[in-house]
Amino acid sequence: MRIARSTSAWLALVTALLLAGASAAAKSQSAPQIAPSSCGRVAVPPSGNAYCSFESDGSGVVIARNSCNVKGACLILGNAVRIGHDSCNGDAACTEQGTVGGKSVVGDESCNAEFACAFAGGDGGYSVIGNDSCNGGSETCESAGAFGGRSVIGDGSCNDDLKACWIIGAGVGGNSIVGNNSCGGLGACAFVAQSGGVSVIGNNACNGLLACFDTAQDPGSKSAIGNGSCNEESSCMFVGNFGGKSVIGNASCNGAFACEFAGSTAPNGSLIGHHSCNAAPDLSDPDLPLGVCDSNLGLVGNNRFNSW
Repeated sequence: MRIARSTSAWLALVTALLLAGASAAAKSQSAPQIAPSSCGRVAVPPSGNAYCSFESDGSGVVIARNSCNVKGACLILGNAVRIGHDSCNGDAACTEQGTVGGKSVVGDESCNAEFACAFAGGDGGYSVIGNDSCNGGSETCESAGAFGGRSVIGDGSCNDDLKACWIIGAGVGGNSIVGNNSCGGLGACAFVAQSGGVSVIGNNACNGLLACFDTAQDPGSKSAIGNGSCNEESSCMFVGNFGGKSVIGNASCNGAFACEFAGSTAPNGSLIGHHSCNAAPDLSDPDLPLGVCDSNLGLVGNNRFNSW
């Protein structure tokens, strides 16, 4: 029970802090405010220009300095979209954000790649992207929180390769929170909390090969991953997918095959504590390699299976 209580408290704290910041950042103003060094460094008339344009009248749109300076980077922005400085510099990097009544906030030095954050918060969705995030390869955070979903991404996250946080939190009922310095690498957190799932990922988590594979993708799925967890190799595998539930504590499941089928399909799910399952897999049977936490169900306590 102590694991469950501490994890619940951590979830509540992370969620409150990130959403409080998102709420403050998303306050809109009445008229578009665009820095002279942005949007191609030329005037942006009501109809827009080749760099920046609006879905309607651009009410509340704010674009800070040195942003949206590639043709097509910030077209068809919804009202109240906010973009920080040195951001959205790439082909269609932030196009169609916050459309159809959606909300989108991009921090400083973020979304600098082709289609990096296109459609984020679009089609009635909600997206907040922190500073120095969603950079690297193309489509890193494309459609984050789009189509009626919600996505909050912290600072220094979803970088390093293409599709790192692709379609994260997208779809009606989808809700994803990613902490700082997390989800780096090829497809690290793609599809997390898509189509009605709920996912919270802590700081310095889900980095590396296969990262948070299949995290809370389906309706009813729930996943919480602590700080510094599931990094490298197959990472968290089927974390809380197919209607399952999974909680993984801090500094856990690091290494080859990591958390394997954590909570997948199980209505009561699995609970893995802090500093647990950090061991090499059992490869004695090459036809049935057992991962660090294998096909776990139920409770795996703190400091379990982390030494041989």
